[in-house]
Amino acid sequence: MFALLDCNNFFASCERVFRPELAKTPIVVLSNNDGCVIARSQEAKALGIAMGAAVHLVRPLIQRYQVRVFSANFELYGDLSNRVFSLLQESLSPKAVEIYSIDEAFLDLSMLEPRLLVDFCQELRRQTHQWTGIPVSIGIGQTKTLAKVAAGLAKKNAYKPNPSTHSGVFSLATLPCHNDSQDSILAQVPVQDIWGIGFRLTPALQGRGIQTAYDLKYADDAVLLKRYGSTLLRTVWELRGTICYPLKTTCSVRKSIVCSRSFGQMVESFTDLMQAVATYTARASEKLREDGLQAGCITVSIRTNRFRPDEKQYRASHSIRLPVPSDDTPTLIQAARQCLEHIYQHGFLYHKAGILLQELTLLSARQQDLFEVPSEHSAVLMKTLDKLNRHHGHGSIRFASEGLTRPWWMKQSHRSPCYSSRWEERPRIQVQAL
Repeated sequence: MFALLDCNNFFASCERVFRPELAKTPIVVLSNNDGCVIARSQEAKALGIAMGAAVHLVRPLIQRYQVRVFSANFELYGDLSNRVFSLLQESLSPKAVEIYSIDEAFLDLSMLEPRLLVDFCQELRRQTHQWTGIPVSIGIGQTKTLAKVAAGLAKKNAYKPNPSTHSGVFSLATLPCHNDSQDSILAQVPVQDIWGIGFRLTPALQGRGIQTAYDLKYADDAVLLKRYGSTLLRTVWELRGTICYPLKTTCSVRKSIVCSRSFGQMVESFTDLMQAVATYTARASEKLREDGLQAGCITVSIRTNRFRPDEKQYRASHSIRLPVPSDDTPTLIQAARQCLEHIYQHGFLYHKAGILLQELTLLSARQQDLFEVPSEHSAVLMKTLDKLNRHHGHGSIRFASEGLTRPWWMKQSHRSPCYSSRWEERPRIQVQAL
């Protein structure tokens, strides 16, 4: 038995945790530089604000209905995500929880009797909201794919005007796989809503008359395998109740780490551009050390604003393979500088830069170079740096090459405080004796 726990409107819900007065207020969360909408509360969705909509296009709706606008605060969202998943691991066990994304986790419920599944998930849902402030929906199924379908139905039921007794929790596991009841439910699920069916595959399936999850469940295996491969066939088998994707509780080694951002204002000088590249490299280096990895190759890319055809356009990237894989921030910043010097061209207004770390290997498997002089001070320095930044917030302690004023930094005019990470941003309560 599997369950999928999905945090409802997660980014918007995070903004409400420390602002209970916004419980019924429409909320939107904006992307980097406050450019477009990346999250909406249920009230904002009801107003017709679309996901990904440019802010200037929905400004009339925002002003007319007094929608609260927040800049993305991923530090806050990451903290609250960790709280939710820690609660799940305490309620079940670490081996029964697979963290799938920042707001989703698969659960192994095979230890429970079928008749107890819904009641257990209802209690888990209540406890999660009480302890973290985040509302969640839970779907139950015999496979991950069925659990994902059930979670989507649970979320829809949670916002109905007259919710059922089990609003927020929906179970397909209590229905036999070939029961008419389960098939009737799958017949109402559009094929594009199935886990793993992307926007490119949807038109091809619809062209063959496969419009719903029910149609896909009973499609011909041989045809699907020949035309679309084994990945889609595994999805079909999962819809039939055959487990093809078991729970994964151990994280696989990353293949790459990317840190890329658009600038708050155009950048022309090499100095400002290098500050941004150094900042992104330092953040990627932190992620390396968090996962116990080291990088053997670094790529730096820069580009102008392709949405400004009136300006000169330019984009380029360059890679350097390190003599010895490293997780040392100064080493990686130095390599990034060499890349930037190779591709930088004067006279352009740059809109975005990014770095890519590749050829990642475990630090425990590091092979020394014959002519390398190991530095114990570097490892101690990086460990201390990461500890300080975890306590005071990312970027509190940084290298000089990252700059001080940083005029290129992202526009975040509506950013909320990171209450859960920074002492100086937490609400203060004054108590007076009577």
